[in-house]
Amino acid sequence: MKASEIFSLAIRLAGLWLLLNALPSLPSTLFKLWASLVDFKVAAILQTLLSLVWTYVIAFWFLGGAPWIQRKAYP
Repeated sequence: MKASEIFSLAIRLAGLWLLLNALPSLPSTLFKLWASLVDFKVAAILQTLLSLVWTYVIAFWFLGGAPWIQRKAYP
């Protein structure tokens, strides 16, 4: 294995680790989102959505190999 392949594997494992750490809190986050929607608290809705989306977007980006990071590391 070349160094770039090892780096790619490390990035994908980091994505898997992020996803596995985020999944247990998914039900409570969705419950918070639902409660905020029912009470129509706009700031709480935005904060919950941001925390929910940000975590999973980064995790899936890392699982996909994070091409921007790989291009920077190995041009």
